[in-house]
Amino acid sequence: MEDRVWAIISVVLLLIGLGGGYFIGQASAPTTTTTTKPQGLSGTIPIGVVMIGSVAPRQDPAQEQWLETDINNYIHNVLHKNFTIDLLYEYAERSPNLALEKLQTLYAQGVRVAVGFRWSSSVQAVMDYANEHHIVIISEGSTSPKLAIPNDYIFRLVPTDNLQSRALLAIHKNLGTKAVVLIYRGDAWGDGLAEKFKEFAPEFGVEIAGEVRYSPDATEFSGEVAQLNDLITQAKQKYGNNVAVQTFTFDEIATILQQAADYDTLMNTLWFGSDGYVGEDVVVRDSPQQAIKTVHISTIYAPTKSAKWMEYSEKYRSITGEDPGAYGAAFFDAVWIAALSIIEAGVYDGEVIKDVVPIVANNYFGVTGWCRLDENGDRAAADYNVEFVGLNESGGIDWIDDAAVVKVSTGEVVWNVMPDLSKFGWELPSGTSSASVSIPNIPKIGGFSLKNLPIQLTNIVKNIFASFTEVIKDIGIMYTGVRLF
Repeated sequence: MEDRVWAIISVVLLLIGLGGGYFIGQASAPTTTTTTKPQGLSGTIPIGVVMIGSVAPRQDPAQEQWLETDINNYIHNVLHKNFTIDLLYEYAERSPNLALEKLQTLYAQGVRVAVGFRWSSSVQAVMDYANEHHIVIISEGSTSPKLAIPNDYIFRLVPTDNLQSRALLAIHKNLGTKAVVLIYRGDAWGDGLAEKFKEFAPEFGVEIAGEVRYSPDATEFSGEVAQLNDLITQAKQKYGNNVAVQTFTFDEIATILQQAADYDTLMNTLWFGSDGYVGEDVVVRDSPQQAIKTVHISTIYAPTKSAKWMEYSEKYRSITGEDPGAYGAAFFDAVWIAALSIIEAGVYDGEVIKDVVPIVANNYFGVTGWCRLDENGDRAAADYNVEFVGLNESGGIDWIDDAAVVKVSTGEVVWNVMPDLSKFGWELPSGTSSASVSIPNIPKIGGFSLKNLPIQLTNIVKNIFASFTEVIKDIGIMYTGVRLF
């Protein structure tokens, strides 16, 4: 048994080091395996990129040249092919309608594969057009369960909010939340997340005490905040202090908080967020005092912290001076999967590439981890990181990273550091302890806390081992005679 374990570990280590880490199985595939496919790739092959903003907010322009260079080096120097991938960037200026116009423009320029469309509202806007015109779309951020449709041209490299809603509810259960009042965007993302949260809430013992839905085009929220205050007041009268606000918003949360400052009840209530604004500077920049008062325990899907992630993070920091985000890393993998799918298809035809994407993704271990897709073309699984607003090492108001991890498959919440909830009169369940977060004195190296480093390294090894074991099993069962990336 011991020899077998070490043999598997050796295979894992070999796979991690292949080809600069951008593909799996290429070097280890049997030399007798061949794939017959139509030939037709030559000249310049365009991949469209539609970013959500006018200057790429929440995305990573620093990766543009890096991505294109690495992909074309692989094509020219490893595959020895004579075609070139060209990334064509468009900006949707936060408008779903404009996202559709940009896709139409790219289609007229010959684009049959496009990545980006980070917001679910943008994916929803382009879905019909993409399906009708056979354009493969790979989104790095859309999570709405409403868009989980089998056999369409839309692929998403993040898990749907079926998982995030359960991750949030696992935290509520862990902390002893009795009831919540929802406030959320009335769009594909907000409606989808709120719907799943309400559907699963009874399973986790959480009551929905009310909800406030607002227009995604709104810029002023005084009416909604007043309604939220009334609902929270009524809920506390019924359920006591263990009542929370659960938000599904984007960066308009800063304005909502500024207007909520007029209500003592709201400022003395625990708030929860989600991936809509977790880690966003606008929250701690534009409404710092309100944010730290209300804490904003928030979730975002967790990339696998493998050797590839660490290598990617180091390069990203060397270019930008900042740590990469989960969705920026998913964008990186989305572009690579788009390029590899085109290469594997051997022809720039959306109908052909659509059938190749799931095979490439299911056998691709990227910077975010194993990119296995489910039957709807969405990322099949992920755990969730937890962040909240507290005081950083310098005593400034900031997001506290890696506060906890939610194991979605089991509902387990593992806290590294927990906010102090006693100021809300909050009663924690037996066995759950609260630790006040002030100014940590633990030095950090490369984003890791020295205190938790042994645990974190152990988890990394476990994640790598588990992921590659599943890949090896999947390859052995599902794919014979197909060249794997």
